[in-house]
Amino acid sequence: MGQNFLCHIFLVNLALVAVSMGLVSCVKTFEGGTPAPASSTEWKEGYGGDSIAMAAAQMIDATCFQARPLRKAFLNRALETDKDVAKEICGLLKSDGLIIESIDQPKVDGVDKDAANFPNAKPRRLQLKKAYWKDPATTDEAREKLLVHEIFPLIGLPDKDLVRSKRFRVALEVHRGHLGDLTCDKDALNSILAGLTPELAATAGRRLGQARCRTIVEMFAESSDYRTLEEPIVTDFPQSFGYGLFVAHARTLEMREMKDIENLLREASVAMPTIFHSWSPTLCAALIPHKSSGEVCGSILELMAGASPRQKLDIVGPAGHELDFNRSSVNFLMTALTSDEGYPNLELLPHGKIPNELIYASLRAQNWVQLLIFGQIQRHLTPEKRSSDVLLRNIRWDLVTTDANRMIFENEDLLNTGEFMLCEPYFILYKAFRAIDGELGGELGGDNVCRKAVAI
Repeated sequence: MGQNFLCHIFLVNLALVAVSMGLVSCVKTFEGGTPAPASSTEWKEGYGGDSIAMAAAQMIDATCFQARPLRKAFLNRALETDKDVAKEICGLLKSDGLIIESIDQPKVDGVDKDAANFPNAKPRRLQLKKAYWKDPATTDEAREKLLVHEIFPLIGLPDKDLVRSKRFRVALEVHRGHLGDLTCDKDALNSILAGLTPELAATAGRRLGQARCRTIVEMFAESSDYRTLEEPIVTDFPQSFGYGLFVAHARTLEMREMKDIENLLREASVAMPTIFHSWSPTLCAALIPHKSSGEVCGSILELMAGASPRQKLDIVGPAGHELDFNRSSVNFLMTALTSDEGYPNLELLPHGKIPNELIYASLRAQNWVQLLIFGQIQRHLTPEKRSSDVLLRNIRWDLVTTDANRMIFENEDLLNTGEFMLCEPYFILYKAFRAIDGELGGELGGDNVCRKAVAI
C-alpha cells in the first residue's frame, strides 16, 4: 500500500481509540459546509472533534490521493461514466462541501444501516454508525469498502449492489500492488488496467494468457487506448500474455484446445503488436527467474526456438514432457511466422529472412526440427537461393558450440536422464546446413550423428 494509505490507517485507529475512551464527542465540517440541523446535539455543541468523522475524512482524502494515478480512460469504462472520478472524490473535501457525522443509528427509508448518504442535501451529508466504526472487529478494509460505497452516490454515481465501488476498489488494490483473483470479464479487466503497475504487468499478462482470455485481446483490438499504455506496461503486458498462451498450449493434450490457442495467438499478434518483441531484462527476470547464463531470454519466439531442457520442463509443468514443449514450439512459431494461408508473415520478417536471433537460438539448443521449418519458410522468401546460404551466413560457429555445450552442462540433472543429444562442433555445423536445406530426413534425431549425453 502507498504511504498515504498507511498514514490514514494510523489516523483511523488513533481516532477510534479516542472515541472508545470517551475523549471526544464532536463533528467535523469541510470547506463550504454548514453545521447539521438542530436534531444533532453534537453539531450544536460546536465542531469539537468527532473522531469517527475525522477518520472517515482521512480515508476519503487517502482515496482521493490514490485515485489520481488511475488511468481515467480505463476506469471510466469500468465504472460506465464520463466523470473524472478522482477529481469528484477529491472535491468532496473541497469546493462542494460535505458534512460527516457519527450517530447511534443511521437510517435509510426507515431501515437501520451502518452508514447513510444524502447527496441531495445542501451541503451533502454522510452519516456513520458509531458502534460499527468503533467495533475492533471492523477491519480497515471493511471500513473502506463501506465508505467507497457511500461516497459514490455523493458524487453522482449510484452503486447498486456495490458494482461500481467494487470495480473501483479493484483498481485501487491493483495500484497498491495486490493483483488478487483475475477474471476474464471486460469491466474487471478495465479496472485492472486502470491501476496496473509495471511491477504487476508481467504477472497479469501471464495469468490472463494461461487462462486463454480472449476478452483482453478483443479489448486491445477495439480501441487504440489500450496501445497508449505507458512503458514498460505497453510491452511487458502483451509479451507476458504471449508467454502465458504458450504455457497453456504446452500443458494441454487436447487438439481442439491447441487449435483455439493458436487462433488466439494469431488474433493477439494483430491486436498487441509488441507481443513478439524482445523482452526487457526486467521481464526476463519476472518470467524466467532462475535463468542461467547459458539459457535464452530474448523474446517468446527465441525461447520457443532455443529453450534449454530445464526451461522446457519448467514450462510444461510436473506432468509434462519435453516433447510437449517441442510440439508447442513448432506450432507456435509456425503460427507466428506464417499467415493463415501458410505464407511468411512479412511483418515479423521485414528483412526477407528469418531473424538471426531465432537461428542462433535454434543452433545453440540443437533444435533441428525448428531449423528444418525455418528453412522451409526461407525458401518461400528467397526461392532463388539455398536457405542455408541465407540463414547461416556470418554465423560465429565457435560461439554456437560454446553456448550449446554450456547450456547442456549447466543442466546437470537433465544430463542424468541421457535423453539430450549432444553433438560435436563439426556435427552441429553439418546438421544445421542439412536441416535448413531440408536434407536431414531420418537423421533429425539419430545416434548416427550425435551421441547421447551421459552423466557428468
